[in-house]
Amino acid sequence: MFNTAFESASLGKIEKLSETEFRLHLKGQQDAYGRNRQTTWFACRLEDVAGRAITLRIAGFDGEYNNRPVVSWAGPWYRPVFSEDGINWEHFSAATWDAERHELTVVAQPRGATLWVAHIPLYPHSRALQLIAEITARPHARAEVIGQSVLGRPLHLVTVTNFQKPDAAKKIIWMQARQHAWETGTSFLLEGALRFVASEDPRAQQLRDENIFLFVPMINPDSVVRGDVRFNANGFDPNRQWDEVDLRDKLWLERNPEIWYVKKALIKTSTPGSRLRSR
Repeated sequence: MFNTAFESASLGKIEKLSETEFRLHLKGQQDAYGRNRQTTWFACRLEDVAGRAITLRIAGFDGEYNNRPVVSWAGPWYRPVFSEDGINWEHFSAATWDAERHELTVVAQPRGATLWVAHIPLYPHSRALQLIAEITARPHARAEVIGQSVLGRPLHLVTVTNFQKPDAAKKIIWMQARQHAWETGTSFLLEGALRFVASEDPRAQQLRDENIFLFVPMINPDSVVRGDVRFNANGFDPNRQWDEVDLRDKLWLERNPEIWYVKKALIKTSTPGSRLRSR
């Protein structure tokens, strides 16, 4: 019934309480030192459930942040999302919060045979790759690989501008997404911005005349694919440890290559006369 064999899926232990009731424990993710368990992501797929009301008790919200225990970030306000196709999402309209167990209960009533359930809507790595391929087919957009993740996935930089106009008077606008894998909202926002500035809208054309837009669609692709929460595949934080990544210290290239390569690209593109897009 429960399937996690898909991109961005994550779920811990599943307890079967009855034929139609289950307790789902969040898997979470710890850092490189086995600390700071983060629980703000889960995603699973229920199969062969058409016409069945399924009660899901979601547990395991307690974690650790800044090396201090966190007693559940969730509460009676919290509503996960569900989808019939893995693309279009809506929030559960009702949920029950057990304050003693730190457990949220929702009832899923799927219309079809398959139902996705997640913390917030999915934005998988494959969608980012499709977006890059689509946008860079246009004459005013180019993409290049600026490095690779811990597990060898390419890190892309997309440039959008009017390539027929000189760069000298243009401003540089940089946008990046998914330093933390669970924060899918950043990907939706970046996609909207990228689609607009690469469009034929007259306002977008003016923006391209006056600016160079640089997009890093997905900084932490390994963790997005694996269904991790916050840290990269080595257990280091591509957000909180941004300042610690020193380009003069190759240890950080091993620990946090995602930030190493992005910082290197950011510095290079901000140096007059040395724009990556001119390679």
